[in-house]
Amino acid sequence: MPEHRPGASQLIEVRPGYFRASWPMAASAVILDQEDRILLVQPSYYPGRWLMPGGGADLADSPRQACERELREELGVEIAPGRLLAVDWIPAPSQGFAELIYVFDGGRLTPPQIESIRLPQDELTEHRFLALPDAVARLTAADGRRLTAACEAARGDRGTVYLEHGSPLNP
Repeated sequence: MPEHRPGASQLIEVRPGYFRASWPMAASAVILDQEDRILLVQPSYYPGRWLMPGGGADLADSPRQACERELREELGVEIAPGRLLAVDWIPAPSQGFAELIYVFDGGRLTPPQIESIRLPQDELTEHRFLALPDAVARLTAADGRRLTAACEAARGDRGTVYLEHGSPLNP
């Protein structure tokens, strides 16, 4: 029987007799329109809060698979995630559990793709494309820092940025 470790939310038997603590993981994407505005969604389960599209990973999902599945489920549009822009470690005190969030480049949607967006009524209430300052203003502080860092990584040539609670730690 595995011993319980503080912070281990779930133990999974990855092979007979070998247990690992699962780590909550989510994936999202920075998705732009033709005017370089960023897509945000408003979830029904967080009234008044806005997020980048994406969501939690299923147990067998890779971060990229989770992103692609969540975008399809949330937007009704097939989007193949591009390069990894940021990885953000979210500490437990901020939301009740620690989590890793992977942020991918979701590309630029065409007007027909934007028109075909269909939100799941039981999960999302609204979507908007916003300029970066307006998008950041609608997000929590940590989410705004994560979005800003991911956008800077997308525009630059420095590669993927590592974040802790939205704040970059790598040079």
